Amino acid sequence: HGHVPDDDVVLFLPPDGVKMINSSPAYLHEQVIEYLRHQQMCRLKVTGRCMNPLIQKGDWVTIEPFSINQPPRQGDIVLINRVNDFAIHRLLKIKGNEVITRGDWSISIDPPFKRNDILGKVIIIEKNKRKIQLSHPFWQMINKFLLLMGLLFEKLKSKE
Repeated sequence: HGHVPDDDVVLFLPPDGVKMINSSPAYLHEQVIEYLRHQQMCRLKVTGRCMNPLIQKGDWVTIEPFSINQPPRQGDIVLINRVNDFAIHRLLKIKGNEVITRGDWSISIDPPFKRNDILGKVIIIEKNKRKIQLSHPFWQMINKFLLLMGLLFEKLKSKE
């Protein structure tokens, strides 16, 4: 198939630092799911632009799996499992077993996903040598602002 979707995540490093860059995309996809389902964090390199300006092409993100104590929350930047790839988008709404997400840079919301398709959330963004901890109060405020902007944008768009 060879085509890499715009927001595909292709490179993967488990926390122990073993590089798996030359693996096939299908194998990487499987490994990331396996790590997160077994409550292990992983690091991915972003190849798309849909979360600009916060997460840009070439940034590395650390994904933390969700747990019973840490369920997905509105505003989280989440890793979504799609058929052959992943997307990293913001979680806008949770309605029962359905979740609504959108890339900050995207014009429209994604089609609804099942809650189980959300594998984990971004907790660290690495830009060059700088690490952004999304748990820091400043970045939590920025994240809330970006969530509110996304919700406002959707509301205005739905009135057209």
